[in-house]
Amino acid sequence: MISKIYIELRLHYLKFGTIVQFRTQELADFWAVSVKQTQRRLRHFSDDGLLTYEPGRGRGHLSQIHFLNDFRVELTDTMRHAITINDTDVMFYLFQLGVPTSWLAQFRRQLTNLLGLQVQDDYKRILRQVSTRKITSLDPVNVAIHHEYELAMQLGDTLIKYDNGLQPGLAHHWTSNQSATIWTFYLRKGVQFHNGKEMTSLDVKKTFERVKQRVGDRYWQLINLVKIVPRATDVVEFYFSASEPLFARFVVDAK
Repeated sequence: MISKIYIELRLHYLKFGTIVQFRTQELADFWAVSVKQTQRRLRHFSDDGLLTYEPGRGRGHLSQIHFLNDFRVELTDTMRHAITINDTDVMFYLFQLGVPTSWLAQFRRQLTNLLGLQVQDDYKRILRQVSTRKITSLDPVNVAIHHEYELAMQLGDTLIKYDNGLQPGLAHHWTSNQSATIWTFYLRKGVQFHNGKEMTSLDVKKTFERVKQRVGDRYWQLINLVKIVPRATDVVEFYFSASEPLFARFVVDAK
């Protein structure tokens, strides 16, 4: 499989065809390395059968590269190898290159099939997502970047959802007293975490206690929270010192 350094070289001289005359210093500047390192790279590519390299003789004489292979074929072969070994980093890199889209169009469906949720067996599920920046946290209480939040929402769920109004989520029903100081949530039964453990009201209590302890940046929404009481494995109550008419909206998707 060809290297990214070689791909950079081909792209740099793409419009010149297969035979290129150049000044070694200019190529060294492009790669941001020394002239000697540039020459070593070209000799290495020559040894690999990718090109022939003739250094310029004397000051002012141009060097010459003769690329031995069709660049389109090199890229498609590299893409096939990346798909075979499921190397998504290489796949995404190749799709972002400044080459005609028709060169790699045949592989786009295969890449699409690699993304999304895939079930390997009864115990293993794989979710692949494209990410162009470092992921710092997938803790739903602690995520602050929108992309991380979107990823976390694909790994879990909220008590209530919002879709043209409040909709059931992990809680199939909820109520509040007239003063909105006591909120009661009735949880769905049989909901499991990724390790197979069934969710209970104690898990809900622990999650909100983490927020209350200023884990993440939403603790201000619980400033009036006095206590959380699990009434049953599937029933949990929140007690507030002041009216909280918007509390149900606080526990939904951020959209």
